[in-house]
Amino acid sequence: MAGYKKILFPTDLGEESKKIAEHVKLMAGKFGADIEIVYVASVGHYYNTLDMPIAGLEHFETEVVAAANTQIKSFAENQFAGMKVKTQVLSGHPADEIVDYAEKNGIDLIVMGHSRAGLERVLLGSVAHRILKLAPVPVMIVRV
Repeated sequence: MAGYKKILFPTDLGEESKKIAEHVKLMAGKFGADIEIVYVASVGHYYNTLDMPIAGLEHFETEVVAAANTQIKSFAENQFAGMKVKTQVLSGHPADEIVDYAEKNGIDLIVMGHSRAGLERVLLGSVAHRILKLAPVPVMIVRV
């Protein structure tokens, strides 16, 4: 059986993330793995739709990242109390950033949720699907 030493938990910090956290804790406990939680601040799509000077957009992204840093730390403290957890906020396209993070940080397993179905998935695309295709390591999808 494969062993996992570093588990990556990409999250959108929504309510469903608490359900996925239970699976992450179970896997980490079973293998004695470290947990790394990432949130990707994806604000790039606003660049094409907002009529704002570039400086205003950079400020917007800075604010999003700052808020995400506060929320991800709180999430980790509440959901993984007493466990050693690393948190990180990234900027960019979620799937690409998550795959890149896994490659650069020696991640052995990615545990993430997936809830989109039907027309919404076709129209908006699927981060989980893209990660499944590109990830250099096993990916565990938790249906929420």
